[in-house]
Amino acid sequence: MQNAAIARVDMDGLTAKQFFEEYVSPRKPCILFGNVMPGFKGFARWSNDYLKKYAGDSVVRVERRGDLSEGYGKGTNVHMPFREFLEMMEAGDERHYMTTQELGTDSDGRPDLMSAPCTDLHNKLDSDFPLVPDLAGNLVPMNYNIWMGNTQDGSSSGLHHDFHDNIYVLLRGQKRFRLLSPADAPRLYTSGRVVKVHPNGRICYEGQMTTEDGVELAALDAMAAEKEQAVATAELEEAEEALLTGERGAEARVRRAERRLDKAMERSLSAEMDDNIYERTSKKRKNKSRSTEEPSPLNFSAVDCYAAPDVIRQHTPCYLDLKQTMVTLQPGECLYLPSGWFHEVTSMSGDPTQKSTMVTGCAGTGHLAFNYWFYPPDSGNFEKPYKSDFWPQDWQERGHIKTNK
Repeated sequence: MQNAAIARVDMDGLTAKQFFEEYVSPRKPCILFGNVMPGFKGFARWSNDYLKKYAGDSVVRVERRGDLSEGYGKGTNVHMPFREFLEMMEAGDERHYMTTQELGTDSDGRPDLMSAPCTDLHNKLDSDFPLVPDLAGNLVPMNYNIWMGNTQDGSSSGLHHDFHDNIYVLLRGQKRFRLLSPADAPRLYTSGRVVKVHPNGRICYEGQMTTEDGVELAALDAMAAEKEQAVATAELEEAEEALLTGERGAEARVRRAERRLDKAMERSLSAEMDDNIYERTSKKRKNKSRSTEEPSPLNFSAVDCYAAPDVIRQHTPCYLDLKQTMVTLQPGECLYLPSGWFHEVTSMSGDPTQKSTMVTGCAGTGHLAFNYWFYPPDSGNFEKPYKSDFWPQDWQERGHIKTNK
């Protein structure tokens, strides 16, 4: 087994543009420290008492492990008030873990960006976190989540990858990350069959082909059809106005415009009848959390990172030849992890009295983290990180501007 290193980056004085050009665009993971997240107030606020006060009544989904030897993702999902979960953590409970939450959808089938308790903490008059931190520049957010548990001996997430760029903010405890490159995906025994690894690391499985930034091809067709229908409608209106004013050749122009609009409407209707991208994306989000109630998601690896070498050699031999990186995240630090990077995360509670200077008010037991997911960029341009307008337009349709703080 070989080892590789990733950079530790002091964010003091480093601009979002520099961060994009040196790490995001080259798709290089790194640990961030210093003045990492201006505007993120969880460092100074998220004690258990604070969380109970502002989000305690929210019902959250929690994973319940059968015993402490089970890794995260192998238990069953239960629902309880956030306050009850926090009280369990304070009592030293190690069987329950707050993982990804269920998301609602809007009238178009578009998944919400977040659910409780994130919604409670963001929707306060004095929001606890910005939707787009300065660090992210012009990246478009996909989801926000809080992770919380209590494990003295450490518990593993299992080896897997995400479909989106991740800025992972640690507030309590320790997180030990094992990282492997998306280039190794075909040799990591994923549940799904890998059919393509895009240059930016976005991994596609059989039956789920997307562009580099994660847009399904049918959705791009739908967006193009919508634009064509809008152009054809405007053209017909102009032709009809020309007909009313007696412009020469206006009748022929109207007929051409009507034919173009008919074709555009047929194309748009065909696109609407295709599968809904938002419905499929929602299903992928739900599958981020494994449990015995559902099969292993496509993006999880069969490799048992803690098995004896002879066992690994027997069942998943390619893993032994791959480079990997081991990093430990401390409170107040962040991990930037581009889409497609495989990671196995071991969570440890740590000593609550040993805190980073960045974490001034986040007292409490266990381990606590917050993360931003962003659609993976497919352009090296800081101002326009996506070649397509799909995700920026989607962001604006939600009622946000692209760089909403």
